[in-house]
Parts: sequence; structure tokens; C-alpha cells
Amino acid sequence: MGFALSWIAVKGVPKEQVLAWMSLSDTGITDDAMEAPLTGAQIPGWYVVVAKNQLDFAREEHLFNLSRGCEVIGCVVEEHEMRCEVVCYIDANFAWRADYFGENGPDETALDSDGALPPEWAAIRDTQAGLQSSGDGSIDYLFDAPLELAKAVCGFRHDLAKYDWGRIAFTELHGAAPTPPTPEKSGGWLKGLFGR
Repeated sequence: MGFALSWIAVKGVPKEQVLAWMSLSDTGITDDAMEAPLTGAQIPGWYVVVAKNQLDFAREEHLFNLSRGCEVIGCVVEEHEMRCEVVCYIDANFAWRADYFGENGPDETALDSDGALPPEWAAIRDTQAGLQSSGDGSIDYLFDAPLELAKAVCGFRHDLAKYDWGRIAFTELHGAAPTPPTPEKSGGWLKGLFGR
């Protein structure tokens, strides 16, 4: 099996405000394995909401709207098709994007980016490409590049439970994931959710 999920991390506003914006409430029920449809956790400097099996939760429209007055990272992971994308919005402005579409096997040309990427991106991209070229091809290291960038920026990665600062304590959230409004502009978020 593999992960099929999306998540949003918000920096600059308290958890209560993030949940109010998303029309969600925290049940207080522990969900460390992220089994619930929606789950959330406070991590240093950020509040993260994970939507299991909901790839459209982190759509560009959500990031744009949520980022007014703060910074938002959105990530979509579809491991069955080896596709992922990480996007950052700051104060309702697109900042940067990194994605990987490796459905045909490890391929450096499937790694793409746009915007004013964080300084960590070049080293992450080069490290993952180096691992790929020195490996036997059975592991797709390039897939991890956008995910490692998200971790470098906000400190979260969907497949880790323990970090240098401790363990993440997820709790189940209630409410419906927001329905994206009709797009007023196109920004290529997951090329229309993998419609590349």
C-alpha cells in the first residue's frame, strides 16, 4: 500500500483560527496513525491538517485563501502513482512550487519547480539525484525531493512520526473539508490534480 493524502501547514496564526477558517473542530481524540479522514497537529511554529484519501484538500484555491496574513504550505502525495507536489503561498501570493511525476519510474526530468524556491531546494534536489544515480533503480529517491523540501521549510513530512524536537501528537478533526471555489485563476496546482 502507499499514502494517498494531502496536507496543509499554516504558520503565523493560532491553531484555533486555522480550524475556524477551515470550519473544523478538534475532538481531542488521539490519532497518531492519521487514520481519521481529517487529523491535525501542532508542530513548532506551524499547525498541520492532514486529509486522508482527499487529494483535493490542498488545492491551490484553499492555499490562496488560507494564506492571507500568514504562510501556508500545501502538499499532495499519491504514492501509488509516484506523484507529489508541494506549494507555498505567503499572504495570498504564490511563492514557490516543487513537484514530481514519476509514474514511469525514476526520472530526473519528472522533477519540476517554479517560483522563488527556498535555498535548501538545490541541495535537496542534488542529493536525491545523486542517490538515484548511484542506486540500482529499485528505489525512486527523486520522489522524496519535494517532500524533503516541505520538511526543511515547515518541519513536517507525512511519513515521519518522530523528529528532533519530539513526536507529533495528532488528534482527530471533525467537519467537512472545504470545497474549493470555482477557480478565478490558474496556477497549476498539481497540474489540475495530476492532469499534467
